[in-house]
Amino acid sequence: RHVEFSFSGFRPDDRPADGATLLQRGRLAFGRNSRTADPATNPTPNDVCLRVFDARGGTVDESATMALSRHHFDLVVVNDRICVQARATGGMQVNGEPLSAGEVVALAPGDRVAPIPGRPDKLTIQVTFVESIGSVERIDVGRTPAVRS
Repeated sequence: RHVEFSFSGFRPDDRPADGATLLQRGRLAFGRNSRTADPATNPTPNDVCLRVFDARGGTVDESATMALSRHHFDLVVVNDRICVQARATGGMQVNGEPLSAGEVVALAPGDRVAPIPGRPDKLTIQVTFVESIGSVERIDVGRTPAVRS
């Protein structure tokens, strides 16, 4: 089934264009790796690049960003439900509940994914659904704190 994604709070270079879908690979990959493929340094780019930014200056918070794995989690469709699948060995949280590497959890509208356990203030991803006649047409993926473009 065709469902589009839109993204807010991300730098334009760190996310796909609005209207992206899961059709090609069946997943959207999130992590510290960039979105640019390079056989020598980044053979598996992410769809969404996650970085932690200093709230005051807007610069990358290197130490907090290093708490993110190169490939931290995926958004995937399982049994017609959008799910998060943890990839990071350091764990993460969904609505404050821990999620270990390999675990899959179905997401509901408004759910919050905290890639750095115990630090939702550093980076949180929230999903919301836009429905039409009982069917999800678009999934909005928003990051907080938002990054200034």
